Amino acid sequence: MVSGLMKGICRLPTDDDDKIANVSIAVSTERQAAIATAIGSWHFCAHDFSDDELLLAAMVMFKHALSMPQLERWRIPA
Repeated sequence: MVSGLMKGICRLPTDDDDKIANVSIAVSTERQAAIATAIGSWHFCAHDFSDDELLLAAMVMFKHALSMPQLERWRIPA
């Protein structure tokens, strides 16, 4: 994980893999449900998740936070 992070930090900005279109997340449906349950109760160890699972967990957290009615006035229409 650290080597991947360092590659990302030290990479030249002209690399093709900087584009968001090249991103692919591979997490099984069963594992997605387990991750959602774990983060819903804040009972998880992030070190036990793969990079893809951490990305999925972050997406679930953002979707939840951004769907809160209190944030409606800052919502950007899609």
